[in-house]
Amino acid sequence: MIRPIPKKRKVFAWISFALTLLVMLVLIVSALMPGKESAAMSGTVGDKLDDILTDSGADDIKRVEPERMLLTAGGETVSRIELICGAAKTLTVSLLPENTSVDFRKIEWESANAKIATVKSGKITAKGVGTTTVTAKVAAKKSVFATVEVQVKERPATDLQLAFADGTSSAVLEVGRHIALDADLLPKDATDRTLVYRSEDPAVATVDARGLVCGVSEGTVQLFVEHPLSAGALTASVTLEVIPEKTPYVPLRSLNFGAIETLYTGDTGALSAHAVPEDASEAVFVYKSSDPAVLRVDSATGEYKALKRGDATVTATYALGNSIAATVPVKVRNRTLGAALSITGAQNQAEDGGYILHVDAGTAGIRFEVRGEASPLYLRFASSDKEIAEVFEDGTLATYRSSKGAEGGFVTLHITVSDHPDFSEEEGLVSVFEVRLTVEKQAFSAGIRNFGTWIRKLFGHFGAFYVLGSLAALTALLFDNGSIKRRILFGVLLFVGGFLFAGLTEILQLPIFTTGRGASFGDVLIDYMGFFPAAAILYCGTMVILAIVTYVKRHKKAEKE
Repeated sequence: MIRPIPKKRKVFAWISFALTLLVMLVLIVSALMPGKESAAMSGTVGDKLDDILTDSGADDIKRVEPERMLLTAGGETVSRIELICGAAKTLTVSLLPENTSVDFRKIEWESANAKIATVKSGKITAKGVGTTTVTAKVAAKKSVFATVEVQVKERPATDLQLAFADGTSSAVLEVGRHIALDADLLPKDATDRTLVYRSEDPAVATVDARGLVCGVSEGTVQLFVEHPLSAGALTASVTLEVIPEKTPYVPLRSLNFGAIETLYTGDTGALSAHAVPEDASEAVFVYKSSDPAVLRVDSATGEYKALKRGDATVTATYALGNSIAATVPVKVRNRTLGAALSITGAQNQAEDGGYILHVDAGTAGIRFEVRGEASPLYLRFASSDKEIAEVFEDGTLATYRSSKGAEGGFVTLHITVSDHPDFSEEEGLVSVFEVRLTVEKQAFSAGIRNFGTWIRKLFGHFGAFYVLGSLAALTALLFDNGSIKRRILFGVLLFVGGFLFAGLTEILQLPIFTTGRGASFGDVLIDYMGFFPAAAILYCGTMVILAIVTYVKRHKKAEKE
């Protein structure tokens, strides 16, 4: 039944129509807006929403205390590890619950016996045979800790070689003269290096505990060296021919070393002490390094290898006594640090010699690691604002709040690497890594973050078309006069017109109309997915309700008649 539209409803109908046109105008202007300006406006709206959604939750997230600690190696929880003397293994701390606050993530490490094993930042180094316990504690809550039993076993020898000091396996020696044996026990870092020398026939030649051989009488003899503690007793031998004395004996009066320039890690060579006089009959020396960890020297030959940065003194001693010796200081330095920074637990990018890192406040599991050719490496971490972020001694990053208020909107982290404990550029090599860290505010949870993303989308075209569909349907309903034809016409115009307008807003984003934008049929469907449900629910839903009401009224009227 057709009926006139009441005046008051007409007023509301025209207001609704005007609002519909206003939303359409906004969408057209938005479509014609250049890409950069559109992105900036969207970002501003998003930032405001982020502030509202995250401000109230950040502090609550940050104060979750740890309840348990686990120690892991290679991804597996460990309570006991075995190491060969000289080897090392790094343990990783896992705190439970997983969202434990960053201010509880500073860990203190301690070894019960540093002679057996030492620990620094989770790296356990085996020093001597035995068993000890390594403990990790939460610095801010020492009641939360974990221990691991460390058993250190000796590194066994696998090979034994023997030669004379000149590298040969046979030699000729005059009666009464001396010659040195050079035994090489492999690997070089075998824990027990006990060697026992013996002569097949002491009447021809004798050999002492140092491997120094003395010719006694004319003849040929086999000389042996043995590593008695190895499985199967490693043994090696050489042949010596002793001949009658032919040359007059010239005694040694003194020794001297030439100056040695700075060595670099990895360098090899041979040190040579000079006999005075040069024609001394027996220039047999024993070489010794004051620090074999820095400079390893073969006692018989003087052959060396520079192992790590440091200072050592090499002493050459006349093997036959008389307190004749000479020393030479040796400096071992690194040719290069070869340092490289890796950041685990977060996406990052390298730029202009530095790194850029974006994280959320309170994010756990981010760590800075530096590896290099030099050993040892010393690290020092610094932050331009420790109230926003800092790096603990073990390289763990702790972030406390947003860096939005900091100068430039970011915090600068400096990781200084050196092979000298004082970080002196005069005494060693120094390298600095710079990380520009942007810290975002922490949301309540991933659910809140997703909700925030959804809310932001409502301010895009999808949300605008949802509003447009609602207003367009409301306008059609307010102009309804009960005519079936008008209702069908309004329905067709509503749904077809909404789709066509969605297409128009995409066409207006083509390069001929604006810059930095793009159009796609997929975007048309996304916009229409906002328009259609709103229009369908309101318009069609109302039509169904009106049809049901009309049917009920007619049915009741028919019953009365």
